[in-house]
Amino acid sequence: NWTKEEDNILLEKVNEYGIGNWTKISKYLPTKFVSQISYRYKSLFPFKKGNWSKDDDQYLLYLVENFGKNWLIFSQIFNRSYYSILYRYNYL
Repeated sequence: NWTKEEDNILLEKVNEYGIGNWTKISKYLPTKFVSQISYRYKSLFPFKKGNWSKDDDQYLLYLVENFGKNWLIFSQIFNRSYYSILYRYNYL
């Protein structure tokens, strides 16, 4: 079970280190395994699934054109998985 304090630490460290840096974040949650931390975050903020809007497509193209292929960052922006972003870009 997760306490509110542990959830707050998790969210604070995700803001500091970014999504996916579970090993770094785990140093602040010593009673949790890396896999538990990842799973907890994903249960609090599940990735968006389903169709992409035309606006999403345009925004993705804009981001790639202006900032390169930073799929992990774009994953955070769109709240979609890394692979979903990469697949969608290759589809466009």
